[in-house]
Amino acid sequence: MSTHDHPIVAATTAAFPGTRVSHHGGHALTDPNPAEIAAMSIAGQRGGEYVESIGATDFATWTPDQWQTFIETVCGGYVDALMDMQALATQGAAKVRAP
Repeated sequence: MSTHDHPIVAATTAAFPGTRVSHHGGHALTDPNPAEIAAMSIAGQRGGEYVESIGATDFATWTPDQWQTFIETVCGGYVDALMDMQALATQGAAKVRAP
């Protein structure tokens, strides 16, 4: 079965027409939406700040702890940004629904 025939990929492309699925390292990836792109930007900024804070730009020299902290910083920044956007959307929706 090709990746495009996989039930999850088929359901995603059926639910979101126009979604493109690409392959990277044997894994299927869908195009990010605008919120995900914004979250990636924030995550990248946080990752860059971490790199600057340790003063080591040569990733090959990083310790396992530095790698873990970098990944936690980037992933945490991405999740935090998405959660912040969701909270703002929820607050906005509540204002619209308020009597």
